[in-house]
Amino acid sequence: MKQILRFLLGKYYQRFNRLYWQFVSVIYPLFFRKRGTLVYAGLNVGDSFQKIFFKYKRVIGFEPNIKNYKKVSYYNKYKGVEIFNFALSDKKGKVKFYLPDNMNNDASASLSRFSKSNRYQSRKSIEVKTINLCDFLIKKSINTIDFYISDIEGYDHKVLLTIFDKYIEPGKVKMIQVEAVNDFVDNPYLDCSNYEHDFDKLLLNQYEKIGRGSGFVKPGDNFTGNTLDVLYALI
Repeated sequence: MKQILRFLLGKYYQRFNRLYWQFVSVIYPLFFRKRGTLVYAGLNVGDSFQKIFFKYKRVIGFEPNIKNYKKVSYYNKYKGVEIFNFALSDKKGKVKFYLPDNMNNDASASLSRFSKSNRYQSRKSIEVKTINLCDFLIKKSINTIDFYISDIEGYDHKVLLTIFDKYIEPGKVKMIQVEAVNDFVDNPYLDCSNYEHDFDKLLLNQYEKIGRGSGFVKPGDNFTGNTLDVLYALI
């Protein structure tokens, strides 16, 4: 059905898609109870974010690329939603944000330089502000997280470590989805390690790995690619 609509609507598909999810976001609370808190790292232009934010009472989101942030900042008009123009790291400051040489809304941009094994390379960078996620969540009085989603191109593991002591180890995060590098491929990043086994080592004492997919992961999914999204549930 999605492919048929793309064909029939052509250049108008994206506008239709956005209007559709705006409509869903309005009617959802009429039929379903919203959950607690969603923390979403790496919105890009909001294609995935638009399908989930309305299911939560409170939403904290981050997009470092100012060009893309301007496209998603309108979500701030929704009650309980706050979107910030920061990159997540293990410290506060200003750093280079490496933009890929593809044209997909800089979706593969990273705080890390790209290795030669990366299918994309960077010929341009911009300066972005970074924050420590744990410090920021405490400042925002976030006590528990129902769903933590991270798609930040190589820095997912490093950022997850910042909330480990205060949120993960005490069992204050119910579900975690991260983008990981397949254990059997060369590291596409020069400045960080973001392999699936890195997350397993960090989480599997308290979490069950319930799905490996692409995009939003469902329990039982078993996708294999050079990068994949991995879903963990608190035991």
